[in-house]
This record gives sequence, C-alpha cells and structure tokens, in this order.
Amino acid sequence: AKDVDGWIAQAKQLQADIDRSKQTAKEIVQEAEAGRSLRAHVEDTSNKVNLLRKELDFNETLADTLEQLQIVSGLLDSAQDAASQDELLESLEKLDNARNVMMQLEAYDNTRFAGILQRRVNQLQELLSGKLLDIWNKSIVCDYNNRKLTIHSNLVDSIPLDDVSKALSQVGLLEKVTSRLHKDLDRSEERRVGKECRSR
Repeated sequence: AKDVDGWIAQAKQLQADIDRSKQTAKEIVQEAEAGRSLRAHVEDTSNKVNLLRKELDFNETLADTLEQLQIVSGLLDSAQDAASQDELLESLEKLDNARNVMMQLEAYDNTRFAGILQRRVNQLQELLSGKLLDIWNKSIVCDYNNRKLTIHSNLVDSIPLDDVSKALSQVGLLEKVTSRLHKDLDRSEERRVGKECRSR
C-alpha cells in the first residue's frame, strides 16, 4: 500500500510537472507569436515610414518644380510687358533669366508644361528678333543707286546701335545682319566699278 501511495504521489507530481511544462511551452509559443507579430508590426511601420519619406521627398521636389515654373512664367510675363513697351534690352534680359531657370527643369523637358513654356520663349524671342532687326534696318541704310551708306547710331525713341548689336548677338542674328551688310556694300562697290567702266 505504501508503494502504491508513493507511486500515486509520484504520478501526481509527474503530472503536475508535465502540466507545468505544457504551460511553459504554451507561454513560450505565445511569446514567440507575439514576437513575430511585433516584428511584423515593426517592419510594417518601417515600410510606412519609408513610404512617407519618399512621399515627402516627392512633395518637396514637386513644390520646388512648381515654384520654378511660377518664376519662369513671371519672368516671361515681365519680358512680354517690357517688349510691348519697347524696352527690348530689359525684355531680353528677363528672357535669358527665364531660360536659365528652365535649364534647372531639364528632367521635365518632355512634359506638357515645359512645352508650353518653351513655346512662349520661342514666340518672345521671335518678337524681339523682329523688333531688333527693324531697328537695325532703320539704323543702317545702304543706298545702292547713290552709293551711299547712312548710319543712325541713335534713332529717336530707339536704343543705341551698339546695344542693338549686342542684343542681336544674344539672339544669334548679328552674324547674319553683318554678313548681309557686307554683301550690300560689295554690291554697291560692284555697281560703282561697273559705272566707272561704262563711263570709260
């Protein structure tokens, strides 16, 4: 009987140990699952933080781009106003400033808004080029028949011829107009020589 009681006590003790071990194992499993869940939560949170950082960077870039577009548009408006008031040098300066700001937007060259701004730049340059050529043609007049070259360095209500030359150089037309002037002078000289030959 004593042995049986001992075995029963040992069996109960063993059962209690097994129950404790099961409980400990269950707690370990729960802690492991909680750890996995926590790691997954941390990873998810980290991904969200990275995504928010990327969105913030994108928004900052977009804000900078929109600000630069606004600057370009404002410069082109000012250049247009100056051109309409025949302030050609000021208009040309603002046009150059607008081009410089646009160069910082190279990444957006193929976008619609860049195309619109570039069209405005081209139209304004065309307008300024036309006005500058008109002043040049009024300032330097070559009369073939009378073999006479007249240079007006300061036309009334116009900019000085030196400034016109610089401005034409900026828009890439100076070489063209000087080349045409050389041809006109050559033609005038040929006409003079031809008349002299005929008079002999």
